[in-house]
Amino acid sequence: MILDQNLKVLSLKQIKKDLYEVNINGEIYNFVTETVLKYRLVKGKEIIDLNEIVNFNNLNTNISKIKNYILKYPKSIYNFRIYLKEKYENIDLDYIINELIKLDFLNDKRYAVSKANNLLNRGYGLNYIKNYLNYNEHIDNNIIEEVVADLTVDSADLNKLIVKLANKYAKLDYYNKKNKIINYLLRKGYNKTDFMADLEKILN
Repeated sequence: MILDQNLKVLSLKQIKKDLYEVNINGEIYNFVTETVLKYRLVKGKEIIDLNEIVNFNNLNTNISKIKNYILKYPKSIYNFRIYLKEKYENIDLDYIINELIKLDFLNDKRYAVSKANNLLNRGYGLNYIKNYLNYNEHIDNNIIEEVVADLTVDSADLNKLIVKLANKYAKLDYYNKKNKIINYLLRKGYNKTDFMADLEKILN
């Protein structure tokens, strides 16, 4: 490591809630609070490795932006990693992902519960939800099983959907109508055990 000789903090001034203006030998640097605290950048502090401080500050500046993003646009850990890779160059992905997990900004269980309930409310069945969380979000299978086990298909809503489909295919004969409805519900991720009894009642 090459040491920075004769570098010293001449002044320190807070300019925003989480931002400080640091004067090092006449050069002004804007450092976030995390950087100031980690390197104890008080007046008179001698600087050993300025590059290390700047690199750390850049990383934590990115983390601050990333925190705001993930709060607005939640994602699974897998998809968030892809987002970071595409958005930022030369970034320490593992460090940032691990930091956000520790701070609970990234949480696959919480995300899976939210996404599963959203899909359920939009009329999707449990099989569809399982596959979506698995193939689209790459959530761990144990988490998926745990989340889906807590979901319940609303029989009243499902019944309304069957009636709506029966009306849509009203001009078809009994067997074609029944097959159309069954295939639609299977594509939506429902099991036959979820709907066959109600379907038979509605069509007969």
